[in-house]
Amino acid sequence: MSDPFERLRSIPKGSKREAQLESSVKEGVLALLRSRWPKGVWFKVHQGGLTHSGGADVQGCLPVARRGLYVAIELKSPKEYRKADHHLTGAQLYFGKQVLRAGGIWGCACSAEQAARIIERGLSREGRREMWAQYYQAYAVQQFRRSMAARKRRVTPITKRLKRRLEIIRKHHARGMPLDRWGMLIREKLDPGG
Repeated sequence: MSDPFERLRSIPKGSKREAQLESSVKEGVLALLRSRWPKGVWFKVHQGGLTHSGGADVQGCLPVARRGLYVAIELKSPKEYRKADHHLTGAQLYFGKQVLRAGGIWGCACSAEQAARIIERGLSREGRREMWAQYYQAYAVQQFRRSMAARKRRVTPITKRLKRRLEIIRKHHARGMPLDRWGMLIREKLDPGG
C-alpha cells in the first residue's frame, strides 16, 4: 500500500484541498479497520465547534468477550509523527490518558497498518504497557518543552537586563562616579558582599 500522506505533503497547509485529502486518509484507515475487524463499529470524528478538543480522529468499539472495547486512534502525518511527542497537543494527551484509564485502547498512528498494530497491541497485556509508555513519553517531552519555553521567557530576558545594569554600575563605580539610588539598590541585590 502506498503512503496515504504522499499527496498531502505537496498541498499548501490550511487549504481546502488539504482538508479533502486528510479526509480521504481517514477513510483509508477506516476501510482497513472495517475489513480487519468487521464486527467492530468504526467512525471518524469531524473536528469542529461542537466537538470537544483533543478527541481522536478515528474512534470505534470492538466486541471483546461479550463487551465493547473502546478504541481511539489519533492520526498524524509522518513528519509530525517522527517528533518525540508525535506533535500531540495537551488536550489530545489528556483525552488519551482518560481512554487508557477507562480500559480502552488509545494510540497515535501515521498509517492504516500502524493503526491496526495499535489495536492488536491493545488486546494484549504487554501491548497495554506499551501504550502507557507511549503516552508517558509524549507527556514527558511536552512538559520538558513547556518548561524550557517558560525558562526562556522568564529567566533569559531578566538575566540579560540585570547583567547590563550591573555592567553600567561597575563602569560608573570604576570611574569614581557617584551611583544613584537605583544603582545602589541593584548593586546591593546583585553583589551583597561587595
